[in-house]
Amino acid sequence: MNEVNDCAETNGAASAFLLAAFLCMASAGAVEGNCAADVPAMSSRKLVDLYKDSELDDIPSRVPLTAEQLEYVGCLFSSMLDVIEQKRSLGENDSAFGQGKFFWPKEPSKPIKSSLSFEVDNFKFRSISIGFTRKGPASEWSMAGLRIHPRNFPHGVFEMRLPKSFFGRLVFESSHAEERKNESVEIVNVFWYKKETNGRTINLRFEADPRVSDLKEGYPRSFHSVAIYLGPNLEPFTKELATGSTDVRENIVRQLETLGLEMDVPAPDKFAVIRDHSIMRALAVGGFAKDDAAADRAAQILLDRCTPSDLAAFAPIYTASLRQLKGDYLRIAAKAKTVEARQFVEKMALQAKWRDQPERRQAIRLTQAALGNTRIENEFIDAAVQAERSAPPAPRNRFYNVGTARDGTELAERLQSLGRIGTRRSLLAACGYLRSPLKSYVRDVSERSVRYAALDALLYNYPDERLLHGPKDHAGWIAAEQFCTRNLGAVFDGPTPDLPPDQPYPTRMLTPPSRK
Repeated sequence: MNEVNDCAETNGAASAFLLAAFLCMASAGAVEGNCAADVPAMSSRKLVDLYKDSELDDIPSRVPLTAEQLEYVGCLFSSMLDVIEQKRSLGENDSAFGQGKFFWPKEPSKPIKSSLSFEVDNFKFRSISIGFTRKGPASEWSMAGLRIHPRNFPHGVFEMRLPKSFFGRLVFESSHAEERKNESVEIVNVFWYKKETNGRTINLRFEADPRVSDLKEGYPRSFHSVAIYLGPNLEPFTKELATGSTDVRENIVRQLETLGLEMDVPAPDKFAVIRDHSIMRALAVGGFAKDDAAADRAAQILLDRCTPSDLAAFAPIYTASLRQLKGDYLRIAAKAKTVEARQFVEKMALQAKWRDQPERRQAIRLTQAALGNTRIENEFIDAAVQAERSAPPAPRNRFYNVGTARDGTELAERLQSLGRIGTRRSLLAACGYLRSPLKSYVRDVSERSVRYAALDALLYNYPDERLLHGPKDHAGWIAAEQFCTRNLGAVFDGPTPDLPPDQPYPTRMLTPPSRK
């Protein structure tokens, strides 16, 4: 999505005008309805676009919005939120959003669609686009998105200079920076908010360019896009998670996993993952209400089915637990890169129970490395290098002569650790083994190229990337390497090797031919 901005208020009248617009967002009840109702009255005339006819090179890097433009954007956003909250309906020729590309059948034989887009020409000044999505033709609208940015985006951005009261109806959850090397804005500041409505949670994700919205300000002073998600009604689930038996809790956790995956509609080149934050919250809070197998399952679902950026939205939960030196969220905090919890993790690492028990020591060291302890991270990277250099002879098997092959089993384990760390440096190191000739072995059972272990390390951090899941042909391996180049800056010399082995041995020996 994209970006919103505004000019600085230059006098008292302008400030008062803007404050009135912002109150449309911050107030409740009748004021919200009036704000939405004001939009059609304004729609008969275009607003002044200061750079409508300017050449792209003449548009500044920070584009001011007029007070009227800001009021208009605020009312559009309020109307979008009202649609998701089911306070108003949405039609093809909507009085607030204009005429959409639509879902009503133009002919009786044509089906009603589940998405609607209102494009830039619908609005009173260019650079705005709005979309709504629902699960099916009979469902309520459950997702909406707003994009707003000047014509020279991403070189230029709007500067809104919003006051905190703009978000008065919403509850702030978290913020973090995301690196997106293959997208138009390479560094994006993300702010998560929520709103409770009729027993359901609405999650809002604001994205902003760091030039106009600093994370230190604690809220998106400007934004170029916002996505609004209506979560399912999870109240019956959360009550049982808090009080139910282990069997009941495990069943609910599995149902939440299934529901979360069904709610995601991935592109053809993507896997479904759990993105809905109300489901993630139920797993991260209710799932951990008791120390049992259900909590273990909830943790594994969050680790396997969620992206690091979505996990990062719940950093305060992990930090609060780790502040008490509890290890419940240790692996999740590592994947989410909850750096604010690092000081508590470092304290835990000094405790005997984390220092002296091998499995716990491994978990705490991985988290230390993931949260910025570069000394420990270097040790893990060096261990992978050493595992490759000192790989022992491959084990003999009953099926063929392994010759001079070496065993990469330990290297595969080291690559798994680099994936769990998940920093750019560790993943870049893992990319370096996408051409490894070594294989890991289970004696007389199977053999598998270490190249798959490198892919698994990447897939753990990009669980929705289908191209990282066992490429089936040479082109697939080339695509995986290109992914590493785009996203991590990996460099590969020469052509991609042939397909690597990943095969079980025969389950039984063939009967030798009888002699005549």
